[in-house]
Amino acid sequence: MVSTENRYADGTTEPYTEVGPKGLGYLMYDRTGHMCAQLMNPIRPNWKNDRHPTAGEALSGTNGFLSYCGTYEVREPQQIMVHHPETAWSPNWVGTVQNRPYRITGPDSFYFSDTRTDVKPSGQKVEVVWTIRWERVK
Repeated sequence: MVSTENRYADGTTEPYTEVGPKGLGYLMYDRTGHMCAQLMNPIRPNWKNDRHPTAGEALSGTNGFLSYCGTYEVREPQQIMVHHPETAWSPNWVGTVQNRPYRITGPDSFYFSDTRTDVKPSGQKVEVVWTIRWERVK
């Protein structure tokens, strides 16, 4: 993963809250039609006990980590990569369909980008254009 970005209607941008400004990630596809994606905030505090985190430590670990794996299909005419999570950090994602509109920007780079509506703590709905940029590992 090269970068993440949320762009708001007023022109402001920020990286994904979950992964922070120095987010790390990998996205893998294989020829059998399987994929795996992981995004992580590298600035997560270590747990004091490797095997038994406190409730707060466990929460901070999951708040800074997104992951899912499953099958995928490519819809080239629409430029959409479709992910079908079979395992996921969030139980709500298992069995869903995750459409990822993509654009190829070079022989070893592309990005996913789409629009979603977020709800601010005030209850106000705001439109967000999200983008994740990827580059092949060499």
